Amino acid sequence: MAILYFVARNVFIRAIEVIIITKRKIVGKSRLLLCRPTGGLTDSLGVMYKCIQYAKKYNRLLIIDTTLSGLHDSLANYFTLQKPIPGLLGLELTPVLTEQIIAMSTTQPFQKNRNGIEMLQYQTEINAHTKNCIEPLSGEPTSFDLTRDYNSDFLIYHYFGGGAHNAIKVLPYLKLRPEVSQKIVQRTNSFSALKYDATHIRCTDYSIDYQVFLQKLQSKLKTKTLLLCSDNQEVIEYAKNNLHSIELLFTNSFASLDGTPLHAEESSYYTLSQSKRYNLNIDLLTDLYGLSGSVRFHPAILLPSKAQTVKYSGFTILAMHLQKHQTIRNKIFVNND
Repeated sequence: MAILYFVARNVFIRAIEVIIITKRKIVGKSRLLLCRPTGGLTDSLGVMYKCIQYAKKYNRLLIIDTTLSGLHDSLANYFTLQKPIPGLLGLELTPVLTEQIIAMSTTQPFQKNRNGIEMLQYQTEINAHTKNCIEPLSGEPTSFDLTRDYNSDFLIYHYFGGGAHNAIKVLPYLKLRPEVSQKIVQRTNSFSALKYDATHIRCTDYSIDYQVFLQKLQSKLKTKTLLLCSDNQEVIEYAKNNLHSIELLFTNSFASLDGTPLHAEESSYYTLSQSKRYNLNIDLLTDLYGLSGSVRFHPAILLPSKAQTVKYSGFTILAMHLQKHQTIRNKIFVNND
């Protein structure tokens, strides 16, 4: 199976780029929880929420490391906290993670015979049966039971799929960094004052009959203007060439040219430079801002299959939620110092 989202030799560099959400500075023998989500933005926020709840319940300092997720970057490069999370006061960036865990140990099965820095030196793959992350040599999961406490100084929750219902619970605590907010506002200035409908069509790792959907959508618009966001350039080109009865808007975000997901390891986009990856993430957040600013959002229903049992993509659910809760949207995207 393919190794996902992890290269042991550069673990030290990636470990530096983390967010620590904590009640106090990391000192002495404070117990740590390293949360390492995989998957896209929605999955990452969902896993983050689960780890927040666990850290609050069992009094652990929480480290959020999204560099191994579909973002391939630290969440701190895009977000800060807009208000303290009850039980997890404060947020800071730190370059001292590796120093803090030198004297620590863990009882997690996949970490057998590892201590200190060695606890960061592992690989993962997706188990075909559980559909989640395991350490391939031991076959043990890289997560743990969130309903119980452990004696370990240091725990890792490396997990895929936090759930959109959990992701939306994190949103009220986040706000964009001012420089990120400014980039997004500049990119949406041409249509942000307009009244428009919007839709998001995820058509790489999910399947949608987008041609039928878009043709039917033309008669359902509240306005005669549609903001269309998609991760697949084929969808954008179809709309430009076939939807002539309405005005189309685009964020000009980058879309996949070959049908592979922008965040997947097997995609050619996985190896982009850090600056290009940063711009892709700005694209992602720009789409979310534009979609959620519509007067009516039209979710595209995914085609059902054995591998695809959800009705909407996680990103679509985030956009729907923010479109219905403008106060939360504005605090995330607009009210930045």
